[in-house]
Amino acid sequence: RRQRQMCIRDSLNNGATDTATYTVSEYEHAKVTIDGLDGTTVKAGKAQDFTVNVTPNDDTIEKVTFGTTSGEVQWSNDGGNTWTTVPGDVDYSALTGKQFRVVPAADAANGTVTVTVTAKKADGTEIAKTATFTVTAREHATVAINNLNGETIRQNKAHTFTVTVTAHDDSGNAILTFDNVACLLYTS
Repeated sequence: RRQRQMCIRDSLNNGATDTATYTVSEYEHAKVTIDGLDGTTVKAGKAQDFTVNVTPNDDTIEKVTFGTTSGEVQWSNDGGNTWTTVPGDVDYSALTGKQFRVVPAADAANGTVTVTVTAKKADGTEIAKTATFTVTAREHATVAINNLNGETIRQNKAHTFTVTVTAHDDSGNAILTFDNVACLLYTS
């Protein structure tokens, strides 16, 4: 910012002058910020909230685009009760009152995910901001059978073994199916 002085000469008052001061500021370009993603770790298929601010400053912003290298970016305008995928280019005015989150793909492997927010100016130029976070792959349910491998089982003689299902990151009901087993009794 620079201050300038302007001298106005009053020809009616015998050459008297008056001084007015005004400020000239440099043109300030639009700015995009993303908070809440950089440096975080997110489990595949789980949501991570973040905030986005697009400040037009002296530019005119028409559209904003959201993208991610895994999964999808979602938004909510009802306090997080309902989430929908952010559709392609959205009007800048549509950002007001929205909450944002990214949900990496449920089958994402360990790695890095990037979210990009791009503000598109009226003259066609773009201002892009990226944020990255670490995604950890889901650990799926496992089944372990103990006291059975390598055992000799006599006909008509009981042999006890255990089956352990560990859910890890999966949820829901487990269904165990035993194939080719005669006279199997079990307890839960």
